[in-house]
Amino acid sequence: MKKISDILPERIMVLDGAMGTYIRKFGLKEYDYHKNKFATHSKNLFGYHEILNLTYPKLIKEIHEKYLKAGADLIETNTFRANDYFLEKYDLKGLAYEINFTSAKLAREIADKYTFIKRSKPRFVMGSVGPVPSKLTKDEYKLIYSQQFKGLLAGHVDGIIFETFLDPDNLYAAVETLNEIMQRRSRTLPVIISATVEKPDDEFFMNKEFVGRLVENNTALDIIAVGENCGYGPEEVYTHIKTLSQEIDLPIVAYPNAGIHHKEPLSPAEFVAFVKKYLDQGLVNIIGSCCGTTPETTRLLDSLAKDYTPRKFNKDLF
Repeated sequence: MKKISDILPERIMVLDGAMGTYIRKFGLKEYDYHKNKFATHSKNLFGYHEILNLTYPKLIKEIHEKYLKAGADLIETNTFRANDYFLEKYDLKGLAYEINFTSAKLAREIADKYTFIKRSKPRFVMGSVGPVPSKLTKDEYKLIYSQQFKGLLAGHVDGIIFETFLDPDNLYAAVETLNEIMQRRSRTLPVIISATVEKPDDEFFMNKEFVGRLVENNTALDIIAVGENCGYGPEEVYTHIKTLSQEIDLPIVAYPNAGIHHKEPLSPAEFVAFVKKYLDQGLVNIIGSCCGTTPETTRLLDSLAKDYTPRKFNKDLF
């Protein structure tokens, strides 16, 4: 079966859409986050969507399936905050491995089902890894992320996606932690690295110098794409994506949110109308969507992407 790196030069790949904001549409109650497993837990777990991998796995699989049916090539595990920093806040420290392993297995099962249905369109699972909202030391970051990576790897993800990072030190330490794990295992692993900004006019730290340092110093990782996600809608993210596309000879990924900073989020059709500009100008290799989007957004993106060729790149020249 083809790998992600085999497909990227051939066609634009589609990444799935929102997990957290989409979960909210199901009207869950506090019980759904606790169930019997955490019935007597002292902290209220409502809103900690990552625990649903253990308490409501059927729902997580259903969401993955909706995105796969919509045409997603890549789906993300429900593990964005499944690290020891957040788990400690909920008095759940020690569960990072179990949550990440379980989430990876759920996504793996449903992705393999769709690959079997249509071999010409293989589906891939990316382990989702997000930032922590505090400034920590490199060693503290490594402790926070290590069990998350080990659980995702044991669950047989196809790669890791670092996403929505605001702080370069946090991102670099997380990537470095994974690199050290893969070095010890004498393996390489595909990774996607995506950052964001707090305000549209903020400087975007994912520049050529920063990405070059990531590539040069993390040799056990195959950085298959870099880009921007969430933060703002497709109109605001466009400038950063255009700059990345001009400066970096790697595949580019873009998955903005649905403009949720507006009073009314963009509809799927409105979102895709903005994103069409990215494809018209040949800026991306992977296109997706983030907070506020739904499988309908993914369906429209998949339909759009079929009419375009991917951005050309030559990683060897980076």
